[in-house]
Order: sequence, then C-alpha cells, then structure tokens
Amino acid sequence: TKVNQLAWDENFKRDFLIKYGVEKNNIDVTGNIANEILFNLNYNKNKWKNKLAKEFNLNLDKKWLFMPMNYGWAFSSNNLIQGKINAGYPEDIAWNYRKYSKKCLSKFIYFIKEMVEKNNYEIIIRPHPSISIEQYEEVFNKEIGYLPENVLLNKDYSIREWIISSDIIGSSWSTSVWDAYNIGKSV
Repeated sequence: TKVNQLAWDENFKRDFLIKYGVEKNNIDVTGNIANEILFNLNYNKNKWKNKLAKEFNLNLDKKWLFMPMNYGWAFSSNNLIQGKINAGYPEDIAWNYRKYSKKCLSKFIYFIKEMVEKNNYEIIIRPHPSISIEQYEEVFNKEIGYLPENVLLNKDYSIREWIISSDIIGSSWSTSVWDAYNIGKSV
C-alpha cells in the first residue's frame, strides 16, 4: 500500500518526514491554505483596519495588540470535567489542568492590566469559540474589578481580519501566532 503525505513546506518534508523514514517520492508539498488566505487578505490590510476601527471605535493612531486566547479548561464546569474523566481522561490531570488554566487566566488578566497601564495599545482579546465574552468580562471583574477602557473583547469577523489589521499578535495557545509570523507580523 502506498501512502502519500502532504507537507506545507520543504523544511517539514526534509527535516521531519524524510528524516523519520517517509519515502521522498511519496511526499507532496502543497503549501498552507491558511497562510495563502492571510497573504491575500494582507493586500487589503488598510481597508480592513479602517473598517474595524470605525465599527469598534478603535484608535488608528495606537498600536493594535490582538490576542486570540484559549483558556477553555479554566471555564470548564465540574460536570464537563467529570464527563471528560468518564470518557477516559485521567482524573488527577483533569482537575489539575483546570486549576492550572484558571491560574494562568488570572495572570493573563493582570498582564493585560499592566499592558494597558504601561503602553498606549488597543488590545483586542478574542475568546476561544467555546467561551463567551460575558465569561471573560466576569473574570476581569473578579480579578481587577473592571474591563480596561482600551480592551475590546470581540468574536466578530474571522481571526484572519484581526491578524492582518493588528500590529502585534500574541496568545497563550493558538496557531494564529504562527500564521501571523509567516506573513511578517510581530508576534
């Protein structure tokens, strides 16, 4: 049986697939469709930045810091954790993972507070699709008592429009940082 492997680039083909025994002739380099879409959108970055600035009252004179975040475990209910355990997830790891994720989320809120105080940024936080904006608002209120004025919690548009419009992209856990890096963004 012949298996063809797909790779996004020559480096992965050479440094991983061939290195670990995949036959060179069984590998097709296809490129990364997500990066191609970003490259194409990037030609209209000024149009998108102006549109987003107008729609969400963001200051064009400030640097935009876009942060797609994934703290899903921090927001997991006891029932959800128990469901994962019942499905075979190790019990001690599940409870500790939620505890750790809550700790990291708390530190993230204080990091954002410090960024607001020390920098003149527009900060756009995009919660993971499974987490609501209201859940993030609750955490900000619990941790620091408010949502800073120049912090926008937003799930509108795709992550791509925000990447091309923003000056800096950062995250706790998201491939969007890698995608942004690949189109020349500061990450």
